Amino acid sequence: MTSNVKLIVGVRVDRPVTLVVDEKATGSGAALAALHRDQAATQGQYDPQADAWRVDLPAGDHVIELRDSAAGQVVARPLDGGTVTFVRFDPDKGTLAWKAKAATTTASDPWPQPGETESLDLDPGVHDWIEPTLAKVAKDL
Repeated sequence: MTSNVKLIVGVRVDRPVTLVVDEKATGSGAALAALHRDQAATQGQYDPQADAWRVDLPAGDHVIELRDSAAGQVVARPLDGGTVTFVRFDPDKGTLAWKAKAATTTASDPWPQPGETESLDLDPGVHDWIEPTLAKVAKDL
């Protein structure tokens, strides 16, 4: 079982984006990681003045994970205020995707809930990498 996972979400971006993850838990010792479709991993950089993490994402598919945070609620959002496609894995409901300006978790669930925006039909590209990657992370929880 994974220790204190606070955020797990797939992100598909059609442009380079700086993703901001607000955790509001100063000194938590958390670690933010972004796994990219090409299997490269990027560590997020913590900004203590903003009390948030930042990670630069090239256009494409990514899985974002925040571990060991003392935060209750976590919000992931593009710095530019635009929308991106967020992807959530649910073994009972299937993989869900939605376009939004932010994805928010609760204290008890590291998977963001789809927002008020319209759910999207997932193209095959999501099913061949984001979905199995999220499923593997879910299995390890």
